[in-house]
Amino acid sequence: MTPHRIVVDGLHHVGHLVRDLGTVADLYRRMGFTVPTPVFPALAPAPGEPPRPVGAGNTRLRFANAFLELVGVVTGEGPGSGVDIAPLEVPDHARAGVFAAATGTARRLAERLETGEGLHVLVWATADADGEARRLDRLGIEHGGVQRLRRPGGGGGVPVGYLEVDPNAPEARLAAAEPTPGRSADTHSNGAVALAGVVMSVPPGGLARTEERYERYLDRTARTRGAARVFDLGRSELALVEEAPAAPPGSGPRRPSPRRPALTSVTVTVADQDALATRLADQGIPARTTEDGGLSVGPAWAHGAELRLRSV
Repeated sequence: MTPHRIVVDGLHHVGHLVRDLGTVADLYRRMGFTVPTPVFPALAPAPGEPPRPVGAGNTRLRFANAFLELVGVVTGEGPGSGVDIAPLEVPDHARAGVFAAATGTARRLAERLETGEGLHVLVWATADADGEARRLDRLGIEHGGVQRLRRPGGGGGVPVGYLEVDPNAPEARLAAAEPTPGRSADTHSNGAVALAGVVMSVPPGGLARTEERYERYLDRTARTRGAARVFDLGRSELALVEEAPAAPPGSGPRRPSPRRPALTSVTVTVADQDALATRLADQGIPARTTEDGGLSVGPAWAHGAELRLRSV
């Protein structure tokens, strides 16, 4: 540990992987979030052929500190309704590689969807992707190397770096990414302000191992809050919670324990929780009151992820 030189700056984004991206985007709009129309890339498999949707599509709910990404995958039935298609301009010599990368991404995400919809992407923020790569190298943590994209801005765009982290992590696709230049929060009609935290459920007996792994990923130690171990990440947090053991035989119905850690809920702070509760009721979206007084839209409604909403 090097507490005098923290490279991880906070959460960059959390990804909610779903089967029908247009439908889920509309659900979030009903809850009062500003959700741009999801976009799927399209690419011609060969010169002269028409472009077709390929890979993964997405849209973002942008907050002051991070964003919640909604992600969908192109299937044999197409990307579904309520989405836009954006053809990619790719030189002929690079077409095969780009097409292979896009279909590979879709395949990996589809494999995660086989376990169910939910929070399958966790990305933390770093001001220096190259420095983050060097830190992970010193710790012996596998990563995919720094990749750089160009975002709009400046002459020819602004390079933004990211790197995939530990491809063997069982709970999610993990990555570190630099902030997007010029990124600003959207104004949400439900008063949403910030992405405040994400919860990871850990199988019985696995809390210590998972905590040690994330201490290395995030370059900091966790604190105790009740039964949870919490990593503070600027305006956000990652909380690890151990699942209760299954009841012994003969003691009543048994609840199967998860086979691996899983991101189970995300918390968003809002300016007026009472107004949001009224909105959800008007939209016919059931929400329960949580133990800390916030609101919870359960995974049955929120497509595999518990969405927690509480006052700032």
